[in-house]
Amino acid sequence: MTLTREQSLLLRGTCIISICLHNLLHLKSKVYECEFVFNNARVENLFSHTPTSAWDVFDYIFSFWGWYGVCIFMFLSGYGLVMKYEVKGQSLSPLIYILRNYLKLFLLMVIPLTTMYAGHIFSIEALEHLTFTINLIEPGNITPGVYWYFGLTFQFYLLYLIFYYKRGEYWLYAASMLSIVLVFYFEVREPLSLYYSRHNSIGWLMVFLFGVWYARGGHENRIINMIFSHRIASIGLFGALWLYSSINSYIWVISPFFFILACLLLVQKKSVPRSSQEGEQAQTLLGRACHYTGRGAIYLGVISAGIFAWHPVFRVYSYLAMDKGFDLRLITPIYLIVSILVAALFTPLYKKMTKWTFKVLHLK
Repeated sequence: MTLTREQSLLLRGTCIISICLHNLLHLKSKVYECEFVFNNARVENLFSHTPTSAWDVFDYIFSFWGWYGVCIFMFLSGYGLVMKYEVKGQSLSPLIYILRNYLKLFLLMVIPLTTMYAGHIFSIEALEHLTFTINLIEPGNITPGVYWYFGLTFQFYLLYLIFYYKRGEYWLYAASMLSIVLVFYFEVREPLSLYYSRHNSIGWLMVFLFGVWYARGGHENRIINMIFSHRIASIGLFGALWLYSSINSYIWVISPFFFILACLLLVQKKSVPRSSQEGEQAQTLLGRACHYTGRGAIYLGVISAGIFAWHPVFRVYSYLAMDKGFDLRLITPIYLIVSILVAALFTPLYKKMTKWTFKVLHLK
């Protein structure tokens, strides 16, 4: 199954909300995630806390698992680059390609980062952010921590050039296996190296290359076709594998693959039987609800970059409000709404900024 534009946006829109909720809740929650390193104590801590309310369930789920939405963006980065430069055949000049993608990330980040750093925008840390080198130099000092993904994305853009010119499957498999083996090795022997690698491309390369492989024909693979031909059973299987692997140190490294496959299965179109009047009525009611929910998620996908860039700013204000005694259950929806509204205003401005910049610099 190839991904349509709407399906890609639906995934982005859903996952950006998951990421926003995770980034707000996890620092104040009783449970903590295993994103950059696997920590058995955190898994034990998850199961040692019995939720006493619906809010606790909501909090624990997004605190521990909400970060997995990032894996979808990594997958879609690889998928989108192949679709743009290989399937659709857009020309790629390496220097122009690098400069365009650098400026896209720079313009997306510079205004919210300036807001975060206030009068310290010319500090060493801010300059490392703006040159996307902070992941390599001092990943533990990224502020806001959410912005580690900007540096990672720029690394993916650079690495794609290798796989653009070296398109044999051997390169994909070899690089993916190297990434997986290194992460396994670091997890067992070098936890600090694992933390460093997971803030950089080597720790996530297998996820990015999964998107490259899928776009280059992986969606037509015999095993993939078999998985999608048994959609309901596969959703249950890969959903269960993802949950189990997310709490198991031996297969934690490959948990993103299970999550991505489960998400791809969920957005696959499925026809609804119309064999009875009740079925038609059910489809009308449920179909309308799903339609409007889906359209909303698709729109969030359109502005997802803006949401990602701005939500750390409003997270700061959310924590200040919590320190003053405001209830997190009240703050959370306000935080989401404000992040979405600002992103909705910022996204058209950002598109005009990039278009104008490319025009001035003749970056076609």
